[in-house]
Amino acid sequence: MIVALFQMAVRCPRVARRCQWKLLACVLIPLLLASSTLASGGIDSVKEDIQEIDELLLAHDWKKAHKKVRGLQRKLFTTVVGQGEGLLGKLASFDAIARAGLGDEHEALFMWEVSQQLFPEVSNLDLERYGSSVAETLRRDSLALAYPPPDPITSVEDEQEVLSPAEIFALDPSDEKYVPPRKVYAKPILPFDRLSQEDVRIIVECVVAVDGLPYRPKILGAAGDVTMVYSALQVFSTWRFKPGTLDGQPIPTVLTLDLNSRAK
Repeated sequence: MIVALFQMAVRCPRVARRCQWKLLACVLIPLLLASSTLASGGIDSVKEDIQEIDELLLAHDWKKAHKKVRGLQRKLFTTVVGQGEGLLGKLASFDAIARAGLGDEHEALFMWEVSQQLFPEVSNLDLERYGSSVAETLRRDSLALAYPPPDPITSVEDEQEVLSPAEIFALDPSDEKYVPPRKVYAKPILPFDRLSQEDVRIIVECVVAVDGLPYRPKILGAAGDVTMVYSALQVFSTWRFKPGTLDGQPIPTVLTLDLNSRAK
């Protein structure tokens, strides 16, 4: 019937105008029904995939679980955006668990702390189900990684003052002896869905350690869909910095950044 109506529109525009509502009904209604079915089916499919990831994590198949998490995050954003925030929260926690299982403490703790801020319900997750080492990693204070213990002192001349975390947070940026950290690698902040019409802006505070990695992310403000905010912070976790210095010595430094991505 749709084909017949289009043929009629070409041969007889006057008749086509009378049939325009039939044409719209024949084209749009099936598309809307298909879209609704896809969204519903997409949610069900994601739930099944999440169950499979949970089983992989329980079996300590960290590599396979992490690969599936990454693929499912993209699928969740592009097919059921706006409907799956609760599912994304669970998936975000699985991402951190898989990274912890793989031994990537920095990424695991970074994304675990981000997940707890965006999806508070993940804090109730029983981490012991996935092994004591994973639970121990994710319960660590990330500042313990950002502030490694000083090198052993072999002589009085080698002794240097080591600033505590509290002293670092109280550091005066205007101090002439202080040089702030600077970016040396910064992948562009882009959402998974390049077709999205929504911009993302995030004000985030972090600690840049002497190894140049960002630790202890604290979201001070965020504008945009929570899925895109989470995606942007995943990218931010890969940024690298030249550490700040005080009196020429590298030190952990508190840094506040304005991350934004203008959707194309």
